[in-house]
Amino acid sequence: MKVPIIQGIIDRRLLINFRVKPEVLSKILPHPFCPKLVHGFGMAGICLIRFKKIRPKFFPSLLGF
Repeated sequence: MKVPIIQGIIDRRLLINFRVKPEVLSKILPHPFCPKLVHGFGMAGICLIRFKKIRPKFFPSLLGF
């Protein structure tokens, strides 16, 4: 089954980083990995992306979500 090509515009990107206790990160990370510490804390982050005009490539942009 072929996956359709999707086209759209990234309207906004927001990267949020925060510090986490190393023992909490150690429980979440898979076995071979260990948290890199910065001033005694591990770093975690999440990237929030808002898209607009998402649609299959062959649809006109007016039909995007």
